[in-house]
Amino acid sequence: MDASFLTHMFLLSFLAVHIYINIFMVLYVDPSPNDIILPSTLKPGWKHCADCGWNVPPRASHCYKCNICVLKRDHHCFFYSMCIGYKNHRYFVVSIIYLFCGILYATIINFLFATEVFNGFTLGRFICCFIPLPAWMVGYFTSYEAISGFFCALPLAATISIGGLVYYEMYLVINGQTWKEASNNDYSYRLSIADNLTVVLGKHWWICFINPLMSSGLEGDGTTFKKRGKSQSKPKSR
Repeated sequence: MDASFLTHMFLLSFLAVHIYINIFMVLYVDPSPNDIILPSTLKPGWKHCADCGWNVPPRASHCYKCNICVLKRDHHCFFYSMCIGYKNHRYFVVSIIYLFCGILYATIINFLFATEVFNGFTLGRFICCFIPLPAWMVGYFTSYEAISGFFCALPLAATISIGGLVYYEMYLVINGQTWKEASNNDYSYRLSIADNLTVVLGKHWWICFINPLMSSGLEGDGTTFKKRGKSQSKPKSR
């Protein structure tokens, strides 16, 4: 086995392990406030959820698909069929970043392979990668070229779509917003970029990208957050 093969295997294995473990953690971690004691009387800024019967903190909201309140609810992810909130937001962000890297990697490898199959790319061949069946039916592609083209277009489309998701999610993280807050143009929790990253990934954010099973120093319990230009009680690290 040559060095390039081992390098490819290492990169693929690294990406696959991190993608699967982070997806598992998104699904495994309960984003609801089940493990904390909620007050029986409303605090300032808190609200009562008639569906759950809980008094929930700011940024928490009820998900009618999961049928539960979620702390610092970001959004309901249809791909994972799970709400993304304070407790599992870290795993969601890292999983889509690594997923994007994995699909981009696959796209590059597939295009390098297809370049050899096509003996060079032209604009016409690139366009036909997205319509391989018609291109094969009219004789522009051989069956082998049509299959190669399809496996170029598929990961490229996935790279663009997931790249868009990563861009939007990181835009919200850097601005300290959830999807709901962004739709309402609410910048109440926008702090510095470093502080906003810490809220989602923890103080030791780099651990998230090395070992998904280690604690990254996520602060607080999801009930209190610092506001822009105004500090609430600073949460303790856990």
